[in-house]
Amino acid sequence: MSFLPPIPNAERVDRRILVAFFALLVLLVAPGVWSGFSPAGADTMRDAFSSLQSTVAQAILVVEERDRETEAYFTSEMEDLGASVDEARTRLLGGSYDPSVAADRRAFVETARRFSDLAEQLALAADDPARLRTGRASLEQIKGTLEQLGAGG
Repeated sequence: MSFLPPIPNAERVDRRILVAFFALLVLLVAPGVWSGFSPAGADTMRDAFSSLQSTVAQAILVVEERDRETEAYFTSEMEDLGASVDEARTRLLGGSYDPSVAADRRAFVETARRFSDLAEQLALAADDPARLRTGRASLEQIKGTLEQLGAGG
């Protein structure tokens, strides 16, 4: 506290309050820091598959509703969905993982790559009904793959 010049008419801070504040700060921040450095385990993979399954379902809905959407909205939505999955894939690839989930990790990375590529192709096919039908069928295949991998209920 002596690093700052004295402020006139200011009360000194009780050290007990500072200690309590920093203890609370550590209690709130520590779990997030720990999970950021811990390797990906079964819970992380389950969450990743669940998130991917939700994204695939959303992409199917966007394709089904294409005739009610503008081309710009459709393209933007498909690009956003592809980018979000690609970001999750990259994060999982770059982090450490528990060896017991290596097969799940490989399956997730491959399925996420397939979805990201497909979303990019669909974004470019906004005005091509034949490509949209083919893309929707591919989305259904990805959905089926995720259900086989245990992401589906």
